Amino acid sequence: MRTCGYRCELGARVLVLFLFLAPATTSAKSVGYERSFIDGVVYHVVRVNLKDPSVKVSPLLTARYPGGGESGWTMIRRYWPAAAVTGTEFCTVSLRPIGDLVIDGTLRHFGGMGKALALTPDNQAAFISVPYARRLDWAGFESVLAAGPTLVHQGKVSVNARAEGFTDPHILGEAARTAVGLTASRKLLFVATSKAISLGKLAKALVRLGCVEAINLDGGSSTALYYRGEWPLSPGRPLVNLLAVFEDVPRTRRRAAEPTGSRPSAMARWRSEQAWELALHAAKLPPGDRKLDLLTRACELDASNASYCSDLGALLLQIGDRDAAASAYARASERLRAKQMAAEAFATAQRAVDLAPQEPHVVMELGRAARVVGRGDLAREAMQRARALFLVASLPESRPASLTQVVEALRKQAAGPEPPRYSLASTVTGRTLSAESLGLYVHVPEEWDWLPMARASAAVAQRRYMPWLVHFAVAGVPEGASLELVRQEYLRNTMLITEAARPTMLGRAVALRFTAHAMSGDEPARYDIILAKQRTLLLIVTMAAQDRWWAQAEEEFKDVLSGVAFVHPETP
Repeated sequence: MRTCGYRCELGARVLVLFLFLAPATTSAKSVGYERSFIDGVVYHVVRVNLKDPSVKVSPLLTARYPGGGESGWTMIRRYWPAAAVTGTEFCTVSLRPIGDLVIDGTLRHFGGMGKALALTPDNQAAFISVPYARRLDWAGFESVLAAGPTLVHQGKVSVNARAEGFTDPHILGEAARTAVGLTASRKLLFVATSKAISLGKLAKALVRLGCVEAINLDGGSSTALYYRGEWPLSPGRPLVNLLAVFEDVPRTRRRAAEPTGSRPSAMARWRSEQAWELALHAAKLPPGDRKLDLLTRACELDASNASYCSDLGALLLQIGDRDAAASAYARASERLRAKQMAAEAFATAQRAVDLAPQEPHVVMELGRAARVVGRGDLAREAMQRARALFLVASLPESRPASLTQVVEALRKQAAGPEPPRYSLASTVTGRTLSAESLGLYVHVPEEWDWLPMARASAAVAQRRYMPWLVHFAVAGVPEGASLELVRQEYLRNTMLITEAARPTMLGRAVALRFTAHAMSGDEPARYDIILAKQRTLLLIVTMAAQDRWWAQAEEEFKDVLSGVAFVHPETP
């Protein structure tokens, strides 16, 4: 039962009449595929006729959102669109999309940057710039996907990635590409190529294809294009989102975003009924992908039902995905709070944190649930910890796997033996952290506390009662790797917006210091990052605070740095 494909059967007489009346030069299909050869590059192109009111274009998210990816086939088999292309870029550390995503009139993800493709229920398309960290009102739009940078504007090549906040070398350099563009005749084009090309070359090809507006989508190993059961280009990694097109969608099943406070609509009633049917079907199935797909769709369709999310969490836990299960339980807790079921919400949030104590949105939900049951101390503690986790979620050093990727990339580029593996095995006495084997000593001011950490390679000091912190992490890198090479690999795929680096000293170590910007949850944040290196030991010091607190935090960051001693380490 493909409820999300909105398939309906056309009578034979209607179909014959349509074919008879259609012009000879027009395809009967509103979604078609072609290959185009432009300037030595093969482009795979899906053309969508937006003049057909039964066509619907929409982003798709994984069942493991936020913070989890899925294979392309897993997402396709859940929704069965006619065609799909890789969606917006995402941070490979946090696995969160960079841009806003609106699905069926509901804002599913806030990214706060890039340029958005926005479509109304009657398929009017607009390309709208999203100011950094600004929340836009998407009322009236059914589907929104913000990505970037801009490739074509008003029929001309228009590429200025850095001015739009894109600094990732993978985006700025040559890579396999995907894009979405609009022609003057209201054809929406999904375009993809496996050839490594520049943004400028892609933009010129889109103009040749007839686009008057176009934006870049995620590329590289994420590059993918699906069409009617086949992958002309298949992804080389798990994906976080797709941009898909569905056919034969009844007008009664289209929904635009409404202003806050609108009355419940007939659409909401229909969605609730559809979710109930899916959940009933899922209850009869054994654990597996099909049951996961049905429960995921039920959660999406009925945004008020907590039991669907709890059932989804239990299933994800049963199949071994603890982080995704925690996210599902956190959503269930949020819905229970909305229904004023405080005790049930708190118990569900505790279950989520037990599964994923390092996921910031999960810990934040525990804080909110604790507050409504009168657990003020726990609420403040959880919210403080969640803000700290949100601040570091975009940084490679926040996840061991991401930092390991940086080290592996450096090993491939810098000659020499394999570097040692360093651990920040430290002792905290009062306000002083001592890691003698690394030659690292940090004494923080009186108003600062050391937070308990689950990982031996990191330590975090946080200003008491305030949302700013200093993060310390260590890694072993090749002795011959320059600091600039370390910086480039550190930033690769992070989606941090960076400023120019400047040389400095940290203790006795030569270092590079630079400023970066990213979203911390729903708020913009600033980071001052110092990369200090002594032989094979890399020390990463990150000072982080939300933008609105930066001026106040900056002076105290200086006090923390004045208490850092980094001397030559002993042999590990």
